[in-house]
Amino acid sequence: PKGRVAGLVTATVGGLERMQHAAKLEVLVDANCRGQGIGRALMEACCAWADAEPSIEKLSLSVFADNEPAIGLYQSLGFLEEGRRLREYRMSDGSYRDDVLMYRFCV
Repeated sequence: PKGRVAGLVTATVGGLERMQHAAKLEVLVDANCRGQGIGRALMEACCAWADAEPSIEKLSLSVFADNEPAIGLYQSLGFLEEGRRLREYRMSDGSYRDDVLMYRFCV
């Protein structure tokens, strides 16, 4: 809908000097706007920024293990799985969800 935020991406660089080469990403797309290319556009812009920023060497993110569309998007942009945190989230119904850690080195 016009005038509403459809999605956003943040890239947070570590506060410690030894972590300032890596940015942690968070991507959010409104549920009513998914599947329209908004997440891809946000991620492509973020990757382009990171690739052009000499101080950023690595992008990382985490995603629910059952979020196959998002994992596919991240893989298409060069992200690889770095690890998993099993049963990282306990949902309101008592079920658990695993967290997949992904990364991409910048060019």
